[in-house]
Amino acid sequence: MADVTLEILADHSRPSEEPRGFLSLRRLSLRTVSVQAGVSEPFMYDIVERDALDAVLIILCAKNQDDQDDPWVCLRSALRPPVGLRPSHPAMLWELPAGLIERADLIDETASRETREETGFALEASSFERLGEPVYLSPGMCGEMLHFRLAWVDRSAARELTSTEQVEQLSEIEWVLVSESLRRAAAGSLRDCKTELALHRLRARLDAAQRQAKLLMKDAK
Repeated sequence: MADVTLEILADHSRPSEEPRGFLSLRRLSLRTVSVQAGVSEPFMYDIVERDALDAVLIILCAKNQDDQDDPWVCLRSALRPPVGLRPSHPAMLWELPAGLIERADLIDETASRETREETGFALEASSFERLGEPVYLSPGMCGEMLHFRLAWVDRSAARELTSTEQVEQLSEIEWVLVSESLRRAAAGSLRDCKTELALHRLRARLDAAQRQAKLLMKDAK
């Protein structure tokens, strides 16, 4: 892979209008510099930005008494106007809960806050563990990096939703077995890409734990 750096030659972005929107568009004149190809000709590029750029995806699991290798996972319906404004597309999508990270060192704290706001479950920041490395969600348009956090919860525990945002008012949660959620993704009824990726990571983590448990049992005999 070529070692490429970017230089901003000019910023053609329009001044922000009031009230300020959730997203902003930067229209830049750029050029690339690399050892292999030298300096490129200038080119225009549009980039979507926001104040809190990165986000955390929250995978909440609950034990399944009938099959410990196939736990429950918490899905949440979310209002997605860009999808709903497409002809014949649903405005609500089933996803895993998620939230924006205001500071890079507060990922677990963000997961704790967003869990309470979006699902009503109260979990300490220390309850969350990383599920794989962060990824870029849509790198051709936005530099957002998505972090994955996993926590276990008692799904019968009391819940208290704290979100007051208008777009959150229609949301619901549903507990679905991991196997069923992956079937829904394969069938096209669960179309959020970050959710599908997280579910596959979760399945891989569970399978690895199962293999490790079998090895320990074998060694103990």
